[in-house]
Amino acid sequence: MAPIKQVGLLKEWFSTNSFAAPKYGFYGDARNGSIRGPGYLSLNTALYKTFPITTRLNLQFRAEAFNVANHPNFGDVSTGLGSGDYGQVTNADDPRILEFAMKVFF
Repeated sequence: MAPIKQVGLLKEWFSTNSFAAPKYGFYGDARNGSIRGPGYLSLNTALYKTFPITTRLNLQFRAEAFNVANHPNFGDVSTGLGSGDYGQVTNADDPRILEFAMKVFF
């Protein structure tokens, strides 16, 4: 078995030549977790302000932001030996999301 090297590109996340299918009836010798996917970074924040209307009635404005830095968070690596996307990262998680809301408390 050739030494495992990390390539780190979305089209080839790891060296696919480093892995081979085991003989029929045998288990392979690659341990669980030997291929790590891309990291995940998400910065979330929320702001809110409550405005008193009367003594028993309040209006609250909320602004929430998820993944504020808009950092690309890629999905898992395809590890299905023989599949068309073997060794590739083919999807990404949510981009920046902004939410605005108003609440009435009574």
